[in-house]
Amino acid sequence: DFYSISLGKNLDHFRQAVRIGDLKALRYGVDSPIKIFDLTQDESEENDIVNQHPELLERVKDIFENDRTANSAFPYQKKN
Repeated sequence: DFYSISLGKNLDHFRQAVRIGDLKALRYGVDSPIKIFDLTQDESEENDIVNQHPELLERVKDIFENDRTANSAFPYQKKN
């Protein structure tokens, strides 16, 4: 199970985050890199562990791209 949120009124302010258990993944913009943090060890989200979890990175990418409801207030499109 996971909890996901997308925020932003335009692409310059688009944000996404997802909690999967004790891990939190986020990105600040559709084209920005995804970061993953273990909130049990890093509450301040300073130590990105994305390189230690390539399988989770792929799952998060899928969640960010597909498990959301299309909405004009929260556009999801990559910049050209």
